[in-house]
Amino acid sequence: MRSPSSFPVVSETACLLKWGWSTLFLYSGKSNSCHRTTLTDVDPENIGAFHNTPGKLDQRKIMRSGGWPERGNGCEYCRDIEEAGGMSDRKTNLALIETDDEFKKLIPPELLVDPQALEVTPTMLEVYFTNRCNMSCIYCGPNYSTLWVAENKRFGTPEHLGSQISWQIAESLDQQYPARLSQFWNWMEKHSASLRMFHVLGGEPFYQSETEDAIRFWYDHPNQDVHFKVFSNLKVDKAKLEYLMGELKRLYDGRCCKSVGVIASLDCWGPEQEYVRSGLDLRSWAENFEYLITTHMWANISINSTINVLSIKTMPELLRRVRTWSDLRSRRADAAGAEQLSAVFNMLLGPPFMHAGILPAGFFDREFEEVVALLPRRNSWELANVAYMEGIWRTVNAAPYNPRLIAALKAFLEEMDRRRRSNWRATFPWLVEIS
Repeated sequence: MRSPSSFPVVSETACLLKWGWSTLFLYSGKSNSCHRTTLTDVDPENIGAFHNTPGKLDQRKIMRSGGWPERGNGCEYCRDIEEAGGMSDRKTNLALIETDDEFKKLIPPELLVDPQALEVTPTMLEVYFTNRCNMSCIYCGPNYSTLWVAENKRFGTPEHLGSQISWQIAESLDQQYPARLSQFWNWMEKHSASLRMFHVLGGEPFYQSETEDAIRFWYDHPNQDVHFKVFSNLKVDKAKLEYLMGELKRLYDGRCCKSVGVIASLDCWGPEQEYVRSGLDLRSWAENFEYLITTHMWANISINSTINVLSIKTMPELLRRVRTWSDLRSRRADAAGAEQLSAVFNMLLGPPFMHAGILPAGFFDREFEEVVALLPRRNSWELANVAYMEGIWRTVNAAPYNPRLIAALKAFLEEMDRRRRSNWRATFPWLVEIS
């Protein structure tokens, strides 16, 4: 069936993200498009070519002709959801182009002239300046967390992380980073006016000086069409958070960006979440989050949740709290005209033993049913979000039951307990008897 969009590239697999989005890992010199797809190396002498690497051009060519890139490149994330009858990221974005003028602006300008173009300018850019982080989530790894690098230096690298950054490579990358960073800012000087979305991720951005550099860049290079967002784990000192939000408000008050916001990462609730997102203190997280939603009515605030096998049981509790927080913000927003609080989701693909589909089909049906019921339905975007969650639910149930991966998950948790003096059996008692 043809895609539900007149997106300039018209094929059964056409993808706005493949043409318009880039995720750039400056510390490692790699890029992908979108963030779910396989990383490709960027020419170290030409970091500015990050959006048009040979691998990306090949994948666009395949999609232009109606095919899917080979399995293992990451596009199967959307393909699997679509084959299960759900709304994927790809389909959701194409549908929004038809109804939302802001989404139309995400089409690369070259495609408006030539729908067959392969080399284009990105309109959406998310940047991982470094992997410096103050947490070590168990589904993460050294590619995204310096605490994982340090832990592996002490205990050794788990087998499933063998392809990620080792501590030796991390030390080498530190020497190459300044040159990459300089090239990046040169690219931004020339092309930032074409961007419509600019995201800073990590690591932990509020833990990195480069985030302040990015804020200063947009202050000096205003673009009233760009939406600027920072993704944060909110494990940040209150005084530092207040200072950085003040800097972000300067962008907003100065009309340097169309909108400014913070995406707060949280997957579920309770001891389960503190186990999965190692280093997290939920009480401190909630204090910082409530400060954001009640003090900074001018900012776009949302929660981003990564759905994994260990988070689903307590996702409903998180959604109930999101409803409470949303009501709290709405009451304040009546006078301030603030954006509504939103929650967005993605499904974890790796490591494979943390995919929610490794358990028997239907295992999480009660939790998914409750989550879908708790999701708001106030506008077309939120209705699309409900359809997206239903697609994830179908995808989880369509995945094959895999005892081998369940055993691998338990072995991994045993290793995490040894390293971190935790106790997965007490935290996830429902998992103990499953085999």
